[in-house]
Amino acid sequence: MQRNSVPPTNRERLLDLLRVSGTSSRIDLVEATGLTAGTISNLVRVLVEEGLVEETGRAASRGGQPRRMLQLRADSRCAVGVHFERGGIELVLTDFTGRTIGASRVDPDRRLAPARQLEAVGTRILAMADACGIAPHRVLGIGLVAEGPLDVPSGTLLANEADARWQGQPIAGLLERQAGFPVRLVPVGTAAALAERVLDGGRRQPFGVIYLASSIAAGVVHEGQVFRGADARPVELGHITVDFNGPPCPCGNRGCLSQYSSGAALAQRAASLPGLAEALGGGAGNPMADVQAIAEQATRGHPQARALWKEAARGLGHAAVSLVNLFGLETVVLAGPALAGAGDLLLAEVRSIVQASSCHRALSPVHVERSRHGPLSAAIGGALQVLCASDGTRTQEPTHRMMERS
Repeated sequence: MQRNSVPPTNRERLLDLLRVSGTSSRIDLVEATGLTAGTISNLVRVLVEEGLVEETGRAASRGGQPRRMLQLRADSRCAVGVHFERGGIELVLTDFTGRTIGASRVDPDRRLAPARQLEAVGTRILAMADACGIAPHRVLGIGLVAEGPLDVPSGTLLANEADARWQGQPIAGLLERQAGFPVRLVPVGTAAALAERVLDGGRRQPFGVIYLASSIAAGVVHEGQVFRGADARPVELGHITVDFNGPPCPCGNRGCLSQYSSGAALAQRAASLPGLAEALGGGAGNPMADVQAIAEQATRGHPQARALWKEAARGLGHAAVSLVNLFGLETVVLAGPALAGAGDLLLAEVRSIVQASSCHRALSPVHVERSRHGPLSAAIGGALQVLCASDGTRTQEPTHRMMERS
């Protein structure tokens, strides 16, 4: 299950650098790590022998002998990302570079106990791996992404607003038993930030990511690393106060951003507006499906939908300003499935507020942009958490459920 936070090994650092850069020479790796040329050469030799790294031609000459370029061998290892969302469970399978090679979705039967719901997820993971022709020994593990609060080291979900039966469930351990691979629990914001860090390695740092779905999550990347608090706690932007006189939140605070700007809040508020509720056909009972319907009405010019969307965007904008000011960010990335539909309306409002209100705007503009990685970025980040914390070797053998399919 979980592994306590420890400094990465030199192998992990080298593999991570290659994953982010795509290709690097040995000299590039020496400069990036501060390790000696001899140490890098020995590490590369071992990784090539193990089939994890391969040479991929030579760089253009800079006046001397052209450098031999290295890259990860994409098909050498895989990882699974699972994102638990209130509207459904998204699954991805990635290769060793983090590229998605398979995806699936589970719409769990909410009448079932948590362990039975996880059994369906485990079965789907095995089916997805089979469909992609992935042998058990190539799968390093599963990154299980969930909204908090979480006890990350123990793999436990401490609370779940949508279903109290999940409170206190050791979900990482339960899924590990069902799927047969080691499982790491990952906060949503951490996963989304990790996806942006690896898949957009050239973005200037520090930058922040705000992930918009049924709930609101956030993460910050600084000096090549995703910020993690004590016990791997994430940046809880959804529980920053935007209205001191607002309603009490289950977190213990009042007037939290998530009560105004999250997908669940938007769906709930739309249902209370007779005109909009009628246009939505009474709602789908699924927060993200309802958000997409609200976004569609907003783009069509429905006044209540546009007002609701703009109010949510204002809350997000002012929360983004707080994130920028606290961490000194250069860029804010908006990600997540809630951006589908009327995401451009949201982006414009958030960008306007951030550029007008951030403390250091006179020094340099703060960029606000959309993620390029679609609604599966958190699930992809879950898989990347497994890959980036691995030196390419399995910490345990797959259990009998997967071996039966090999």
